Amino acid sequence: MNQFDRFREVTREIHDLIGIEPQEPLDGQHGRWVTDLEIDGIAMAIMYSPAEHPDSLCLVCAFGTMPEARKQEIVVSLLRFNFTLSISGNASFCINPTTGEVLFVTRLGIMQATSRLILSTLQRISEQARLWRATYFLGMVFESSDVLALCASSMRA
Repeated sequence: MNQFDRFREVTREIHDLIGIEPQEPLDGQHGRWVTDLEIDGIAMAIMYSPAEHPDSLCLVCAFGTMPEARKQEIVVSLLRFNFTLSISGNASFCINPTTGEVLFVTRLGIMQATSRLILSTLQRISEQARLWRATYFLGMVFESSDVLALCASSMRA
């Protein structure tokens, strides 16, 4: 089985596990294939970009928008998280250039990742997105945050 077929297989299985009608991946821009879904009310996407990262899936979670009054403080907090996340090299926070939403992006090996592992990772990320929406991680000690534990555990899988 090639990587693209594996991508289609695991995304179909994930749709079955969460009880929604399986969808064919959309051909995104520049040869990126995308499957959108929602986990516990949080928008997620599973992307496969064979030209850029043929051996991995990209999991994307929309954490949400930043309140204008605290934007600078929140961005500084996210940059602190990114510094620590850079050690793994596989996860980061970013801002969607179109919507301004904060996104969390991480990667999993396409051939090793099972649909249950991907779904479990997405569920843990959605929990962190809900925490972020309540606190924006402000005032949290980022070295011991659950976010970092989440990222580290998802990358070891």
